[in-house]
Amino acid sequence: MGLALNVQPQTADSAPISQPIQPIILGHLRCSHAVFLCLRSPRSRMVTVTVLKMTVALVGTTLVLAACGGSGNSSSGGDCNVKGAGSGTAVATVSVNSDPVTVGAYAPKAITINAGQSIEWDWQDQEAPHSVTADDGSFDSCLQNAGSKFVVAFTNPGNVTYHCTIHAQMIGTISVT
Repeated sequence: MGLALNVQPQTADSAPISQPIQPIILGHLRCSHAVFLCLRSPRSRMVTVTVLKMTVALVGTTLVLAACGGSGNSSSGGDCNVKGAGSGTAVATVSVNSDPVTVGAYAPKAITINAGQSIEWDWQDQEAPHSVTADDGSFDSCLQNAGSKFVVAFTNPGNVTYHCTIHAQMIGTISVT
C-alpha cells in the first residue's frame, strides 16, 4: 500500500486555517500554498513536513550527489581538460587511496625529487574518483577512477602543492630540489 496524500491547510499549532487556499501543481504532487503538507499513512498516523524542509533536503541531496563525482571526469565527458601530463619513467609513485576520514588520501602526502624528474600518481581507490590538481594550475589530472595513472615532470626547483578538486582535505606537497 502506498501513502495517501491529503492536503489539509494548517498553522504551526495544527489548527485548521479558515481561509480557502488555492492548490498548485508541483510535479506529480498536488500541493497547497499552506506551510505544511500532511501525509496520512494506511495506519492513519499523521506526519507533518514543512515545504521548506523538503526543498532544503532536495537541494542538499542534489549538491551532495554532484560533489561525489557528478562532473569533471575527462573520460566521462566532463568539462575538465587534462593539463601538464608527461611521459617517461617516474622516479617516485604517489598512490591515490581511499581514506575513511578525508574520503581519499595521497600516499605519501609529501615527496622530494630532483629537478628534471617525474612523479606518477596511481589511482587505487575503488570507492570514489579523485583528481591531482596543482594549486598553481600547472597540472591537472581531472577526476579519475581506480586503475588510472598520471605522470608529471618537474623541471624547476621549488615547492608545489596540489589537491583533489572534490575532496578539500586531500592535499599533497612536492619539494623539487
